Amino acid sequence: MPDGYVPVGATPFDELKADLSMVRVIVDEGTPQEFTVERSGVDIQWATGRQQALFPDDPDWLLADIGSHVLIHPLSVGTHTVRGEFFITRPACDGTSSSWDSCIPVGLFPYPPTRTFTVAARN
Repeated sequence: MPDGYVPVGATPFDELKADLSMVRVIVDEGTPQEFTVERSGVDIQWATGRQQALFPDDPDWLLADIGSHVLIHPLSVGTHTVRGEFFITRPACDGTSSSWDSCIPVGLFPYPPTRTFTVAARN
C-alpha cells in the first residue's frame, strides 16, 4: 500500500465496497428519452467472479461488477445507449503496488464508456 494509506477492509474488494458511494447509469443520453438510475450505499448491488480469462497470469484477480445489476424500466424496440459513472469517497487502493498510481482517487468517474445496444421485439 502507498505510504500514509490506511486500509479499512481486509481485501481489495472490501476496500472498494467501503469507498464506492454511488453508481449511476445514464440511458439514451442526449435524447428526449434520456433517464438516469442511481444507486448508493446498501442499494448498490455487487456481483463478483473469478476472471482467469481476463487475467491468466494472476488467477487471484476478482471482477467486481456494479453496473449490470441496475434495474431500469422496459425500453422501446430500437437502438439505445447506456453509460455508467461511479463516485469514490476516498482513495481506493488495491494493494498491488506501493504507488498512489495503483489507487482510484476521490471523484466521479465514467465507466464503462458509452455502449450502444438494440432492443428487439420478443416475437
